[in-house]
Amino acid sequence: MKQWLFPIANSAFKVSLRIFAQYTVTGREHIPPKGPLIVVANHLANIDPAVVASALDRPPLFMAKKELFSNPVMRFLLNGYGVHPVDRSGADMRALNWASSRLRKHDRTIILFPEGTRSRSGILQAGKPGVAHLASITNAAVLPAGLTGTGKLQGVVGVTRPTGVLTLNIGPPFKVLREGDAPIRQRLTAATDEIMRRIADLIPASSRGAYSETAGGPYRFTANLNDL
Repeated sequence: MKQWLFPIANSAFKVSLRIFAQYTVTGREHIPPKGPLIVVANHLANIDPAVVASALDRPPLFMAKKELFSNPVMRFLLNGYGVHPVDRSGADMRALNWASSRLRKHDRTIILFPEGTRSRSGILQAGKPGVAHLASITNAAVLPAGLTGTGKLQGVVGVTRPTGVLTLNIGPPFKVLREGDAPIRQRLTAATDEIMRRIADLIPASSRGAYSETAGGPYRFTANLNDL
């Protein structure tokens, strides 16, 4: 996939952030300098992928619902930005294989939103197991991030003119354990909960939803950057 559009759009978006928004990023030191990486964050608006991508030092890949690719012009632009279609109605093995190949063979970075869709209320929704499964089969590092302030930036205007106070908090990376005595479904559920708890720790307490009670507790998987 040739990301001819991404460097252009990303540079322009960074300029827009500096002009129109009060954008703060914390935890940049947690970003691994190399190796396969899955960046996970809460999802508030269509602008979120661009906001997260602007904080990274290497061009990431993305995944979005296949319905966005129905228009030929939109499909052309999305492909140029680095977006791959995914069927959200069920397990999309083609999309999973695409992401797995990019991570294992090319050490790429992929930005994913475990909730699967935007939260209209701004409250963190339950995570889906797809991200945990991808992390477990690729041994990629998982980098949690928490977004605040993007919920009001909807539509094209929000992308081209991002205003307001925006914050991206980045936490320590970790890996999803592939081995264990528990059944695979149980392990993926535990890993998904871990991913969502780490995201919850990076957003305001009022936005943590079902993960309010578990946020801030001891982590199950390694979070030491030197271990990755």
